Parts: sequence; C-alpha cells; structure tokens
Amino acid sequence: HRGAKTTKELNETYLPPPFDLEKRYASVVCIFMTAVFFFPLIPITPIIASVSLAVTHACDKYLLLRTCNSKSLLFLGPHGAEMAVNICGPFIVLTSVTGFL
Repeated sequence: HRGAKTTKELNETYLPPPFDLEKRYASVVCIFMTAVFFFPLIPITPIIASVSLAVTHACDKYLLLRTCNSKSLLFLGPHGAEMAVNICGPFIVLTSVTGFL
C-alpha cells in the first residue's frame, strides 16, 4: 500500500477485523434470558434457544478461527463488560422482576 506511512495504517488496511467479544457475549446472554422469560408462555422456547445458541456457537467459532483477528482478544476494551450489561440489562431486570410475580 503506497499511501500508508505507519505500521498502524498498514495493520488497519490488511489485518482482518477484530472479534467483538463483548457484543457476542451480550447476544448470547440476551438469547438465554429471552428464552427463560418466555418459557411459561411458549414451552418450546428452550428448544428454539438451544438451536439458536448452537448456531451462534458454530458461527463464532468459524469467525474466530478463520476470518477474525484473534490477537485483538488479548486487548479487550476497558468498557467491554459495561457495554455487555448495557445491551442485555433490560432483559435481566425484566426476567428478575417477573420471576417474583
């Protein structure tokens, strides 16, 4: 790349995208919490959630091993867990409150 002047610019251009662990974790927790919440209404939700989690696992494994930059997992963002809680927080609160009703 002729326009790149630093190693950082070359890395941004040619390295694969990082694996976004925080968002993937939040997605899995939301799937699980949604299945737990809707289980009394729709008894088939654990089966649907299990299939969804299996597909998510297979996709994440493929992305992590084949297409994403796994070295970025060593340098997680400082607000990663906070972002995961912000994404799936309402589901956790909702299932906790309705569990006591």
